[in-house]
Amino acid sequence: MQNEKFDFKKSLCSSGGRIGLIVAFYAVFLGLVVLLVSMFGGGIPFLILAAAFVYFGWRALAKITPNIFLIMPIGGWAIYFLIKGMLALAIGPFIAPYQLAKKTADAVQKSVKEAAEDEKAGI
Repeated sequence: MQNEKFDFKKSLCSSGGRIGLIVAFYAVFLGLVVLLVSMFGGGIPFLILAAAFVYFGWRALAKITPNIFLIMPIGGWAIYFLIKGMLALAIGPFIAPYQLAKKTADAVQKSVKEAAEDEKAGI
């Protein structure tokens, strides 16, 4: 049983396993969004999911925006954050499953590597 578990983890470390994991995360997120909208018609669970999407979208946008400080009036900053927030919400549903699948695959890969090192050391 332990060997089968190890083989499954090793298969997740391959590129095909990573792609499968990403596709599975997209399917789960799409199902979660459809479920929340159909059951609650929005509401608090949908706001929590939207906040998660904004978080992942904001991080993705921060990676592609320049790291310079802009001098703008308060109204300019309000418009900047409003547009960036709307863009983050728009791209968040596409970025979040990928980032979560990537983190999961990296954690699995790390545990497989540690298990292989332990096996080599005879532990």
